[in-house]
Amino acid sequence: MDESKKSEVTDFSIEKITNEIIERFDIDKKIIRDRLDTFTSTFKTEFHDQTPFEHGQSAVIVWALLDTPLILFGMNMHSAALMEIHSILERFVIRHVVEILTKPKNQDISTKIIERLTLSDLAPILQNLNVLDNEDLKFIEKLSKLRNGVAHKNAKVISNVANSGKLIPVLDIESVVNKIDFIPIVIGTIKIFNKLMNNTMKSKSE
Repeated sequence: MDESKKSEVTDFSIEKITNEIIERFDIDKKIIRDRLDTFTSTFKTEFHDQTPFEHGQSAVIVWALLDTPLILFGMNMHSAALMEIHSILERFVIRHVVEILTKPKNQDISTKIIERLTLSDLAPILQNLNVLDNEDLKFIEKLSKLRNGVAHKNAKVISNVANSGKLIPVLDIESVVNKIDFIPIVIGTIKIFNKLMNNTMKSKSE
């Protein structure tokens, strides 16, 4: 992946961003164009009522953080995409909780403690701080179950989350996960990132 190409983007329209993501990876555009077009359409629908600033923020999140999960989704590699998007979200939630709960002089110690927690552990903390809501927690719980099911090759977990409880063989995990509609996962992640960023801006202005 050519990270230097990120600096070339000045137009943060979602179409330009998805085009640039494709260019950033050395693969055939035709493989992923249709799938990313579907994501682009859903993005516009989900965020149509945002202000120009909010819409730009959502688009920047895609550009700066979610390019790899989207390429993996475009290549129909949902297991890898789930692992990646969970990891990205967990990393930023850890950072956000540290910023909220600790004073600068204690951040090194606090970070080491909080880094031992998982995304599922941290989400209720942010709910108690009125950063996230019940729907966010449900989303994170589902994402974490999918991630753990894939990571540990747990057919029972994947069956419950992605196959209506119908038990699948371990060897079928990948094919079942690849049938998951990944776009709502990306959209849900963007919404949580927006809440984290808005809360940071709010805290700095107080």
